[in-house]
Amino acid sequence: MLPFYLFVFMLWPFGAVLASLRFYNAQITKNIIWLFVIFYGYTFVLSNDTMDANRIKEKFEYIYFNNFSFSGLLQYFLLDNEDSTDIVQPIIFYFVSKFTTNFYILMAVLGAIFGYFYSRNFCYILDRSGGKVSSYNYILLFLFIVVIGFWDINRFRFATATMIFLYATLPYLYEGNKKRLWLIFLSFLVHFSYLFPATIFVIYLILKNRSSLYFWTFIVSFFLVSVDASAVGEILVRLLPSNLHYKVMAYTNEEYVLEQAENIKSISYIMRYLMFFIINTLFAIFYLKFRNQIKSDVYFNNLFCFTLLIMAATNFISIVPSGIRFLSLSALFSLTFMFFYFQRYGIPKKYKLLLDISVPVFIISSLGYLRLGLNTIDIIMVIGNPIIALYDTVTRVALIDLLR
Repeated sequence: MLPFYLFVFMLWPFGAVLASLRFYNAQITKNIIWLFVIFYGYTFVLSNDTMDANRIKEKFEYIYFNNFSFSGLLQYFLLDNEDSTDIVQPIIFYFVSKFTTNFYILMAVLGAIFGYFYSRNFCYILDRSGGKVSSYNYILLFLFIVVIGFWDINRFRFATATMIFLYATLPYLYEGNKKRLWLIFLSFLVHFSYLFPATIFVIYLILKNRSSLYFWTFIVSFFLVSVDASAVGEILVRLLPSNLHYKVMAYTNEEYVLEQAENIKSISYIMRYLMFFIINTLFAIFYLKFRNQIKSDVYFNNLFCFTLLIMAATNFISIVPSGIRFLSLSALFSLTFMFFYFQRYGIPKKYKLLLDISVPVFIISSLGYLRLGLNTIDIIMVIGNPIIALYDTVTRVALIDLLR
């Protein structure tokens, strides 16, 4: 079957993804999705000057034109540069720059790295669905793949670190599989901020399943509504190594705080916060009404307890503007737990009204996330194929421009 899907992929990659999902086969689907993300990377559209990918392009070109030796690269990015927090991305740039200056090939490589973990995480959930997926759970799955979508290679470091962290911890929590835990270390090499989730995971390993403690911490996290971000930055500067100081101060200064405050006034942000409100409400119900049912399976309880803890922790850190990004991590864990719960036990009739209300909110929120991707998705990615993309290297039109 794989040769057939590869043939379809060469003709129409987007169609191959749809077909592989329709006739789901774990090995085929995850590899077709992986190839699709690589194809997306090659057709990536730089539609405006504010995108993170512009800085990816600038840093890649800087490494190429300065012709660093490998030791010189490490010296510059680990010691000499004030912005020396992450080393994995410059190493990737270094090796790619040795055989090409093409930005789109670089994005394809980044797509290959991110796409591997993205496709495996999605298929891990599907593989353990335990049977026919309920209609409500299709909405949760769609949310799962767009909260951090394939287009988030635009912010490669954070998005990839998130997928690596999930890939490392989810099998341990849900099945007791420890083989991937070492990848947690890789996650904070990809993005320094993943020291925070890694620390939360270590706390969980020490405290184990203390659902009451995590739940009440989760509740308390809602009552912290503001904090002096600059003061937090000063504390972190005292605690963290000097090479992290530049990033910490950049994310906690007053100008950045005001910029983020403006962003959260948008309708898109409001809908996402409403989405998180519903998810948080559902988790309160899970704890108050169904915790004994959840505790009957030790691994299911592991996932529930850690999800409560990471939700509480991200609620706390989201008070600092740059910490808001971690809500996407907690969303991935919470959506995963909800998917597994509803697959196992169905939708409790008593709470069906709440779930019915959540459907339009989740759909609109999903479309809000998807809209972000339209800034970087080329029309060729949807209706074209790799052959056309190889020959058409000039015309790149973001779908958002066509929709306008």
